[in-house]
Amino acid sequence: MQYQVSASGDETTLFLRHHLAFADRRAFLEAIPEFLPAGTRRLVVDLRNLRFLDSAGLGMFLSLKDAAEKQGVAMVLREPVAGVKTLLKLAQFENVFS
Repeated sequence: MQYQVSASGDETTLFLRHHLAFADRRAFLEAIPEFLPAGTRRLVVDLRNLRFLDSAGLGMFLSLKDAAEKQGVAMVLREPVAGVKTLLKLAQFENVFS
């Protein structure tokens, strides 16, 4: 898992790159506080450079969404590439995320 976090005002953007898979689970969950800095009201997860996502990655998104909701933060997924978009659609994440 490779990522970058950028905060501007009350919006934080999490840029994910390369892959998000089972092997990344522990690091991802430990990084959730970094993804949700104080003052954030909206978390944008930018997926344009995420090339691979597995079912564990889907679970990580749900864990992040739960943490965000507990802090009153709205979370959206932005610009998934074709393969990731297909998986999100199969998992019916369009019903869960904007």
